[in-house]
Amino acid sequence: MGPTSGTERDGPGDHALAVLGILLRVDWDGRQQCVRILEGLSGMTVFDVSDPLRLGVIIERASMEDAERALHDEVERVPGVLGAWPVFMHAEDIAEATTS
Repeated sequence: MGPTSGTERDGPGDHALAVLGILLRVDWDGRQQCVRILEGLSGMTVFDVSDPLRLGVIIERASMEDAERALHDEVERVPGVLGAWPVFMHAEDIAEATTS
């Protein structure tokens, strides 16, 4: 299993980037289906961690609000996801970062 789709943007006027790292607890019997569904969601990167009942997910969005919405409205609703814990958050204004 490798990284999936990259950051989704609304257009060239977007000036922010938010990254949310999530640790998921998943059902063993539905793990593979869970991985397939998560890999199909835009702006998500899914990866294995040392525990086979857990998965890591990186959500990239234009804002932290959008990333949190993706966590609650998309990731937590995937069949087989038993729990989701944010373990990393980062947000930056791309315009500021490129002019510094």
